[in-house]
Amino acid sequence: MHLNKNIIKAVTIICITILFIYIFNILKSKSLASTNTYFDLFPKYIVTGILKYNTNYLKEGEKVTILWSSHNQFYLIKDSRNRRIKVPWGSLYIEEDTNPYPPDATEEEIENFINKQEIISGTENLLWTDLSRLKTYAFRRIDDKWELIKTMSCSSGDKHHPTPTGIFEVLYCPPFIGTEYNYVCKNAVVFYRGFMYHSVPFEWSGKNIIDDRIGCRISNGCIRLSVEDSLWIYNNIPIGSAVFIR
Repeated sequence: MHLNKNIIKAVTIICITILFIYIFNILKSKSLASTNTYFDLFPKYIVTGILKYNTNYLKEGEKVTILWSSHNQFYLIKDSRNRRIKVPWGSLYIEEDTNPYPPDATEEEIENFINKQEIISGTENLLWTDLSRLKTYAFRRIDDKWELIKTMSCSSGDKHHPTPTGIFEVLYCPPFIGTEYNYVCKNAVVFYRGFMYHSVPFEWSGKNIIDDRIGCRISNGCIRLSVEDSLWIYNNIPIGSAVFIR
C-alpha cells in the first residue's frame, strides 16, 4: 500500500511537470509569435551594396549593409561577419530599394512595439523614426510606459546617404544649419555626428523653401520634416532625449 502511494505521488509529480512544460511552451510560442508579428509589422529598413573591387579585407562581389556615409569620402558598412568597416566612396554598387511602404500602423501597435524595445531615455521624451514608413513618432513616458503623443511624416537619406540606425540621444539644437552651403534648414535637433532632424531646406535668406518634399528618401542622411513639425520637435524634445532610428 505504501509503495502504491509512492507510485501515485511520483506519477502525479511527473504529470504536473509535463503539464507545466506544456503550458510554458505554449506561452513561449505565443510570445515569439507576438514578437515576430511586431517585427513583421515594423520591418527594418536596410540599404545594401555590392563591392566593385577588393578593398579593406573585403572581396569584389561581396554584399554588405550600408550603415551611413560621408559624402564623397567613404561608406561605413557592415559585412557578413558583422564587422563595421569604412570603404572608399564609389566602391559600391548600391542596390535599388524595391520594398513597398508598409501600411500605417495603429496607435496601439506603435506603442506596443516601442515599449517592447525597452529604450531608456535621459528625459521623459522619446523620438522614433520608422524608416520603412518614413514616419517620426514622439512619445512621452507616463507610468513607466511610452505613450504616443505625435505622428509626423518625414524624409530620410537617399540610397547613397542612408540615415544611420540605432539608439542615439539629442546632443544639441542649433536654430539653423547649412549657411556655409548657401541654404538654410531650420530647427535642427542633432542626434549623431552631423545627422539631425530639421526642416525642409530654404534658400540662404531663410524666406523661401527650396524643396518641400516630405515622405521621400532624398536627403544626405538627415531627417527632414515640415517647418511646423520640425519646430514642434525643436521646442518639445529636450537635449538628452532618446532617439530611435529603425
